[in-house]
Order: sequence, then C-alpha cells, then structure tokens
Amino acid sequence: MKNQVEEFKLKEKVKEVKINEKQHFLLFISALMLVNMLLFASTIFVLVFLTKWYNWILCSLVWVVCFWFSFKVYRDRKIFHKCTLYKNAIAINSIWFNVVFDISHIYDVKVKESVLDRLFKINTLSMEIYLLNENRRKFTIHFIEEDANELKNEILS
Repeated sequence: MKNQVEEFKLKEKVKEVKINEKQHFLLFISALMLVNMLLFASTIFVLVFLTKWYNWILCSLVWVVCFWFSFKVYRDRKIFHKCTLYKNAIAINSIWFNVVFDISHIYDVKVKESVLDRLFKINTLSMEIYLLNENRRKFTIHFIEEDANELKNEILS
C-alpha cells in the first residue's frame, strides 16, 4: 500500500468530503465491544470446562493483552473516516482501510441509502465506487452528509 501512495503523485486538492465521523466512531466502538465480549465469553467457556490453574493464567493474560490493544487503538485513533477528493484521485483514510485510487480507474458511481444509513436515521447517503484494474473492485463510502449526487458528478467529470 505504501508503494502505491509513493508511486501515485496527488495533484491539487479539490475538497474534503463531509462525512459523519461520529457514526463511524460509534460503529468502531460497537465492533470493538462486540469482539471483546465474544473473546470474554469464549474464554469463560474454556475456563468452565478446563479448570486447570494454567488455563486461568493464560486466559487472564489474553484478557489483559486484548484489553490493552483495544484501549490503545481507541486512544490513538484521531480520525475515524476521512475522504479527500483530488483532481486525479480519491484518498480514503479510515479505521477500516486506507486507500488512494486514481479517478481514471472509476467506471461507475452509485448513490444509494444503505442499510447503515437507514439504521441510524441521520439523513445521510452512501456512495458505491466501482473500479477497474484494482484488487478491490468496489468501495462504499458511508454517511456522506453533503449532496451525494453533486459529489458523484464531480468524481465522474
């Protein structure tokens, strides 16, 4: 990924896309809590059936390490989702992925109201970006607060 960013020179910045970062933050926190609760439940299950003393030490160690990494990720993350439109590229920096792709590789953009937009009921839209010549053929940008159809026209023009 670093090679792609270094090889691809970004031109002039057009604008920052207005995205509701609070919803990405809430989604991140809920995913983090869900994974930690699953870990806790599974280790409790192991401790109920395997009652040796070294299992308690091992599971306690796993809890501490996972809690520390979860807390560290939560503490160190400042930007939860940021999308920047350049003259020749779109850069997405988020908790889920960091990617820069050439606008010339985009062959279609669809604006829609996704399940997440309907679930949170905050009057935002999502945009599906379809790409050629990439490892990942489709990117979805959720919780766009500005006029998504106007943004689509800016990208495709």
